[in-house]
Amino acid sequence: MHVIFGQDLTACPLPKSLHGINRIVLGPRGLIDFLELRLGLPPVVIDHTTRLLAYREALRNATEQSGRFYSASFQVDPFGSSKILLRWRDDLCLNGWNPTQSHSEASLRLQDLAEVDQIFRKTGNDDQGDSHRLSRIQQILSTGGNPKIDQIDLLETLDHFPLRWRAVLALLKVTENALPTPNVPIARVGTRLHTMQARLLGSDAPCDDAKDDESIRIVEDQVLSKNADAAAALLAKLSRDPKLHSSTTQPLHSFSPPVTGLICDQSELESLDRAVRNLDTPSVGSGFRSSLGALVQLAPVIVRLHWGPFNPQAWLEFFLHPVRPLSAKLAGNLAFAINQAPSRVNPAWNQAIENTLKSTPDPIQQKRLKKQIKLWLYPEEFAAEARTAVLAESMLRLSLWLGKRGALRESEKEQSMWLAAASAIKSLAKSIASVPHVSREDLERIFAEWLPTASTGENRGAELGGSKRLGSVGHLLSPIDHLVWWQPREGSVVRHPWTRKEIAWLSGAGVDFPDPDLLAKTNQARAYRSVLYTRKSLTLFHCPQSEASASMLSPFAVRLSAEFGNAILKPSEELIETDNVKIHPLPPHRDHWQISCPELLTHRENESFSSLSKFIYSPWEWVLNYKARLRFGPQVDFRIVDDARRQGSLLHGFVESLLEPEPDPFDIKDNNLPSAGKSDEASAGLLDTLVRRLFDEGATITWKDISQDAVNEWVQSNWFEILKLQAAHYLVPGNEASRSELLYLAKNAIWELLLQLKAAQITAVTCEEKILDVPFCGGLLGGFIDLKVTNQEGKIGLIDLKLGGLSYRREELIKGRHLQLAIYGHLVQARHGQDAHCAYFIFSGGGKMLARTNQFFPRADIVFNRGENNEDEWRSCWEGFEKLWKIRRGQLNAGRLELDNSLDLGLWAVPDPGKYSDYRNLAGWAKTD
Repeated sequence: MHVIFGQDLTACPLPKSLHGINRIVLGPRGLIDFLELRLGLPPVVIDHTTRLLAYREALRNATEQSGRFYSASFQVDPFGSSKILLRWRDDLCLNGWNPTQSHSEASLRLQDLAEVDQIFRKTGNDDQGDSHRLSRIQQILSTGGNPKIDQIDLLETLDHFPLRWRAVLALLKVTENALPTPNVPIARVGTRLHTMQARLLGSDAPCDDAKDDESIRIVEDQVLSKNADAAAALLAKLSRDPKLHSSTTQPLHSFSPPVTGLICDQSELESLDRAVRNLDTPSVGSGFRSSLGALVQLAPVIVRLHWGPFNPQAWLEFFLHPVRPLSAKLAGNLAFAINQAPSRVNPAWNQAIENTLKSTPDPIQQKRLKKQIKLWLYPEEFAAEARTAVLAESMLRLSLWLGKRGALRESEKEQSMWLAAASAIKSLAKSIASVPHVSREDLERIFAEWLPTASTGENRGAELGGSKRLGSVGHLLSPIDHLVWWQPREGSVVRHPWTRKEIAWLSGAGVDFPDPDLLAKTNQARAYRSVLYTRKSLTLFHCPQSEASASMLSPFAVRLSAEFGNAILKPSEELIETDNVKIHPLPPHRDHWQISCPELLTHRENESFSSLSKFIYSPWEWVLNYKARLRFGPQVDFRIVDDARRQGSLLHGFVESLLEPEPDPFDIKDNNLPSAGKSDEASAGLLDTLVRRLFDEGATITWKDISQDAVNEWVQSNWFEILKLQAAHYLVPGNEASRSELLYLAKNAIWELLLQLKAAQITAVTCEEKILDVPFCGGLLGGFIDLKVTNQEGKIGLIDLKLGGLSYRREELIKGRHLQLAIYGHLVQARHGQDAHCAYFIFSGGGKMLARTNQFFPRADIVFNRGENNEDEWRSCWEGFEKLWKIRRGQLNAGRLELDNSLDLGLWAVPDPGKYSDYRNLAGWAKTD
């Protein structure tokens, strides 16, 4: 067997020039596996997660005995400290360190590590390291073991390797520097590439910078996708131009790989591969095709449910996961319930479970559902640190479920996938259970370490006819015509952390580190080899804004730029090939739809403010919503997971729908959500719930004579209970600022509301009065009145609660189009037989009451409507509304559906009334974010 071996050759393809029988290219870990196989040594099952946790516990135990050099760091970040110190330990062992020898003369750091190693060795996890495996191989080789390797061609010299490696390679037939680079330039004379090759080989060759030969280019763009398009265009050009290939005379049956090479790290290849496939050219091969991804993903998803307080996003991830140990119906209902009221201790949650059980008449299925509810929906919660026994129990339960489900699979391949996932999760559970407690942060890091090793699969390979892909610059082992380097980076040298005094002691103890400067020069030489091995062109693509890329050019690219200046810097536009696109204009925007069957646009049996406002301002929205009944799919509105309003500002975004929900009372029966109805606190807004509790008959305070301090204390005492009931995402770490801001708003606004009521000498308050079946010109009308108040004289006042929109509500009152208040006034007049006084109360800004007169609310801000009778609080608005309603009704009766609001609404006109409508695109309007 002939082995080509080098430090940077992991997953390196065998060059065509080196093809032959019994030839193989291996990196360090590959050669260890190969030697163990050839020498008959039992394989070592490496469990990185268990090993890391064992070392962390060894560090913890050693820290408890006395102060250590790492104690402060370990206390702040146990997981990160353990990871670094384990790497130090393995590097020391790989270079000859014997932790069992005397360290009395060594530094305190080395003494500490030696004592930690004694504890670590007792766990049996030290024998999974490369040092132990190389020692086993060395022992077999030195006693006559024969791996039957005829030759090892070493790309570097032996002094590039750690001591343990040198000891093993010394027992094999090794040729150092087996693949020397060319000693003369191979590029065409006169090109920049030839000049650069000559300079690297020690010759001061001149270069005609005025000539743009395109043999060396650096393409840089701030936009990664644009750079990828340029690279894809270049690769496509090189693959289809026969003049650029050196082997075009071969017969068709003799396949010859392309002479274009692509250097790109697997982690940075996805954007480039996408651009290549968009050009309908052979894929360069990106991504990891995993057979277990969705299955092993369940472990962190389920374990996160143990962290308190209740996190709606984590639960939605569980319910919406494609694989879960819950029935689809139960998971869907609970997902809807959480989206409606983000909590687990409210009527919506309980109603979702009850509805699911009621809709499952089969007793066997019901029993199965009840078991799922017991096992998965009420896990034990932890705040700072979790008991690993509880977490391990959940994972073992998950592993058992996966195993049972896998056994039911028909195909052998599917069975193996599920059983492999079950085995991986079971192994992780045992690893975690090896320590008594774990923090949230550490657990997430453990999952980050475990997930890549838990999924089995393979990298998606390149398609035939594409460029020859190389994982790193070190994989370029033979000359090539064209070389494309995507996101150029040279290998980094990890310098050891030891002082000169410590290195001197270690040297006396038999430790021998490779020279860091030698390693750095070797890394540089690998980059220069890419120039020396290229015959025709070298193109580097760099994007400073890429997450995976360094913010600056690599040292190699910097040297190229210094050698030739801006002459080799090219914009990506020069490489992107474009063609003229024939433009087909869209049909012109229409001002209305003409419906051929106007009988489909008949009256709605019951109307409310939400439906009537659509009917007046955007009748197309009214028709699409209430008549066509167009609805989103079942998962589109799960906004807790991914919504700009939740991500941007919880207080000023999503919270608006929690503070002032305005449901259509006649639309609730059409809603698929498992809601308990408007009467339950879980379906009301946060501040709405506070107000209702304040005026409830069983309230713990008397609002008429309470002080501001007492109000603040009462709000504070109710606040977290209401958040837990309705908006638990505010209790999740990271939302403290939004939660505090909202609480401050609630305290000030509630106090201002009480001052308004006291000034109006209110004697009775009714919250959320529901009035239905009131006649109007279009049928029957109904609605919920936020606050109905009665003063000492028995007069009625109506208050509509709003989170914000002070200027907008003020404009409504000035222009007399305060439709919601007018509807409330009409409802109360029909129910109670008197004209009610109306006002808006705005919570934001500390609370503000807006009214058209001060007859009922003397403390309110009066909004005057010049030129009109301000004594009329709602009747003129109602009359104006009825006129508009009749006009709109006449249009619909004629089959005309207005789209551009060409109707002259006068003072009722508002800019873009359907701005946030779900149906804008259907009406021909651009979508608004």
